[in-house]
Parts: sequence; structure tokens; C-alpha cells
Amino acid sequence: MKILFLLTELPYPAYNGVRIKTFNLIKGLSERGHEIHVISYLLNNISRSDIEIMQKYCASVQLYPLPSNRRQLVTNILHGFGSNDVINFRFKSKEFMSAINCSVRDHSFDLVHFDLISLTHYASLVQTKVPIIASINDSYSLWLKNQIFRPPYLTLDALSERAYYTLTFPLARRFEEKILSKFTKIHVVSKIDREYLRNLNNKLDISVIPNGVDTDYYRPQNLPTQENRICFVATMNSENMQNAIWFIRKVFPAVKKQLPNAKFYIVGRGQTRDLLKEALREPGVIVTGPVKDVRPYIHDSSVVIDPTTKTCGILNHVLHSMAMGKAIVGTSQSFLGVEGAISEKHMIIAKNNSDFATDLIYLLRHPSEAKKIGENARLLIETSYKWPAIISKYEKMYIDGRNKFAHDRETRM
Repeated sequence: MKILFLLTELPYPAYNGVRIKTFNLIKGLSERGHEIHVISYLLNNISRSDIEIMQKYCASVQLYPLPSNRRQLVTNILHGFGSNDVINFRFKSKEFMSAINCSVRDHSFDLVHFDLISLTHYASLVQTKVPIIASINDSYSLWLKNQIFRPPYLTLDALSERAYYTLTFPLARRFEEKILSKFTKIHVVSKIDREYLRNLNNKLDISVIPNGVDTDYYRPQNLPTQENRICFVATMNSENMQNAIWFIRKVFPAVKKQLPNAKFYIVGRGQTRDLLKEALREPGVIVTGPVKDVRPYIHDSSVVIDPTTKTCGILNHVLHSMAMGKAIVGTSQSFLGVEGAISEKHMIIAKNNSDFATDLIYLLRHPSEAKKIGENARLLIETSYKWPAIISKYEKMYIDGRNKFAHDRETRM
């Protein structure tokens, strides 16, 4: 197939969840013989070598700067309010629109893949010409709803974020309900997101395809781990930072009381001063900041944790730790997108603060149990989450989308 990808940013280096999915999808499709074309915004500084990596897998790569003219941004916001699309004002430009029109005119694409909700406002340019797929991963309005109902974290930044989420949620909900109806198929990574979106619009054709794992890169190491070491590996956005602080305050002291030499490593880019200040108050907490390779930190840990509270999407850092054969103690939300995962077999679901500490202490004191759970987790990932199997599911979704588009066109004629 000849596929046009519309991206908010180039997905290489693949250091976060969105980039990991998009890069591996493009790479996997290209290696299977599909012809991939990319039109992308330049969201961050990007090197020539990064572009060259993408060009290895793409027949063409077109890059456009984000709109920066203040008058244009204000115009985008005002137009957005009229269409409930104020959330996407940063990703609207005449140059990007022209590039889409020219590419669709000059190429006979089998379909257009829209990556993320942020670009779906361009659907009307091509929806009658070619099948269009909205690969939004998870519902933005459901994510906003999760943020609104999180336990409050009383800092000025957190309160301003809460206000923004509350104001944006109804706009995002109405926008998703309207815009996604334009697409031939919609892709999300979990059943939770599918059911939520179907409640918004029961006519949406939604496929659930989880993210995959490079099981050669993320694999167990036959080396000793560090005694009583716990780690949390994630991009430390506001949500994950607050989750880490909750663990430091509510769980880790109980672990330390039973295991005084316990260490808690927080690994990932994006930490804020609040997290660093909190870590300094509790002996045994180490904040690494961004690291070149997270695998040594996962490997060295006796147990991995995930204290998420959001009820949407899928967590790549959970999949990666499972692939490395690690026992994970998490919340009931940590494994929502991991189909087939059974508590106490593939991981441990802690029901409350007390259980979180109790489960951790048990696994730290019984490394053979932790090893068994980690081995089961690795087997689950190998069975269901390798990238080749995931790519096959995308190919099926694309074929179904092409067939549906052709059928609908014949019906209209």
C-alpha cells in the first residue's frame, strides 16, 4: 500500500509513548514493502541524522514549522471557538494544508493515516478522496476527564492546569464527537477508550490495537539485581510527577520501615523542582533525570512500580518492564490496556496504599516469587505484543478501511 502519514512531529528519536508507536509502525510497514510518505510539523529541534533515519523508511519526508506568527495563532483560536476546535490551534497552517492537498493530488494514496487528535481537523481536505484513519491512541477528552477528577495536588501550577482541563473538557468532547465521524476508521490502544468514544457516537468504526514492544531490545538480563531496589520509569510529566510524589509520601515510608536499605529510583526526563524537593526529604529516593538508556535501571531493580490513576490508553513503560521480565506492582489502572494480564500471575494490582506497601515488601523479601511473575509477564509480551504481530493488526485495519471506503462510495453512487 501507498500510505500518507500526517504527524505532529517526527517520531525519531523514539523516546516517548507516541513516538515509540509511530516510529515502529512506520519502520515495520516500510520493511513489509509498503510505501510511506510523511508530512510533519517540526515540533522540536531535530538533527539532520534524525531526519536521515526517517528517510530510510519513507519515500518522502516533508517538514513544516509550527505557526509562530501571533496574529495567525489568534485567528486560529478564534476560529477554533466557532468549531469547538480551540484545542488544536497550534497545528493549523496554510503551508501544511497546501502540502496535504498537493500530495493527495500528485499521488494515488491507498489511505491517509492521521496521527493523534491534533491533526484531525484536516480530515475535510481528503475524506471524499481516499480512506482516512484517525490513529488517536486514546481519547483526549477522556484523558482530560481523568485529570479533572484526580485527587488535588495543591500547587499553583497544578491548580492552573486543573482550571485549563475543566474549561477544555467540554470543547474536546464535542470536537471528538463531531470530527471522528468523518473518518473511515478510528484507532485506539485500549477497550476503555473505544467504549468511551462509542458512548459519544455509536456510529464510529473503532479498532483496538495496543502498542508493541521490541522484545530483542527489552529483554531479561541473566545478571543479579540490586537488593531491595524499586524503580519507576516514565516521562515525568505533571501526572507522573504527582504519582511519584504520592508514592514517596504514602507508600515508600512503610517499605523503608520494614526494609531500611530499600532504594527508590525515579527515572525519566521532565522532572520538576517539586519532585526533586520531595525526593530530598525522604532518604533512599534517587531522581536520575533523563538517562541515555533506561534498561540498566529496570534490570537492576528487584521490583518495578506504576502508580498511575488515569483510566485510558496503555502505558509503554509497563510493557517494557514486563518484557524485561520484571514483576510490577501497580494500580488497577496500570494494566487497563494490557489484554490478558492477570493479577498475581503477570503482575500485582494493589488496591490501596497499604496493599501497595505490603505487596512490595512481600516481593522484595521473596525474590523467587518476583522472578516467577516476571517470567510470566515476559511470556505474555512475547505472545501478544511483539511489533510484527501489532503491525499485522494495523495492516488488517487499513485493508478493512479501504474496503469500507470503496463500499460506501459505491453505495453513494
